[in-house]
Amino acid sequence: MVAAAALSLAAGAVPASAAGGYTVTATIPVGDGPGQVAADPAAGTIYVTNNNSDTVSVISTAGPVSGPIVSGYRPALCVTDRYDSAANDTPITLATCDGSPGQDWTVTTSGTLQVNGKCLDIYRDEKTNHAPVELWTCTGGANQQWQATVAGTLVNPISGKCLDDPRFSTTPGTQLDIYTCNGGANQQWQIP
Repeated sequence: MVAAAALSLAAGAVPASAAGGYTVTATIPVGDGPGQVAADPAAGTIYVTNNNSDTVSVISTAGPVSGPIVSGYRPALCVTDRYDSAANDTPITLATCDGSPGQDWTVTTSGTLQVNGKCLDIYRDEKTNHAPVELWTCTGGANQQWQATVAGTLVNPISGKCLDDPRFSTTPGTQLDIYTCNGGANQQWQIP
């Protein structure tokens, strides 16, 4: 049932793309305590209320979406494939948002985040704080899986750690890592 799959989105962590190929495409403020689910079958869109939030998530069956991953702490900074290289081991860094191909991330239905045909990857499948993230050939491995949460974080489910801007850096070129999720603004991201 479509509505049942959608309702799970309001409960907490959701994959970068929701189960069954559904993608959260927008969150809309709607007023005090909405309590409904609505569907538009012709458009392939479902509207689901978010618990404890005066918002509604818009869910679409429209496949993968792409665009920049923007820092929630510094909206002028984006997650970037350094030098737009598409080479394995390329550090994933912060850079000034410029719309370049190295900032055009695809949120896939499999839970990966891809740029230039490669995946956002935790170095050597590490699960410890400060493990760097890099670009790597997509393998479907657990170290390449990311879940977007209603709090705006990107969590790697196998490590339980969040994509992190180390020490709240505002310096372009800073390599991102994973760190224990703590609700900090440096772990907030706006995904496409």
